Amino acid sequence: MVTVLTGLRQVLRPQEGWVRVGTTSLALEREVVRWSAGTSPYDGEDADLTLVRTVEDLVAQEAGRGASRRSAAAEPFPPRLDGRTEG
Repeated sequence: MVTVLTGLRQVLRPQEGWVRVGTTSLALEREVVRWSAGTSPYDGEDADLTLVRTVEDLVAQEAGRGASRRSAAAEPFPPRLDGRTEG
């Protein structure tokens, strides 16, 4: 039982998800502050559109990292070295 739980913890790595989400949250906050202050690249006529595109890019990157992590966790284990199969 302990071995199974340890293996699941290694595959799922829940702490990495929180770090990833926190990093994305900070990046979003940084962009909103820059937009509110009107600093580059939010100092032109299209500041609102630039913010929307930036936020969409950050969210898409986060979704991509989460999806790639989930698909890596779903991959089957490599074959056994002794040639036997699990039954």
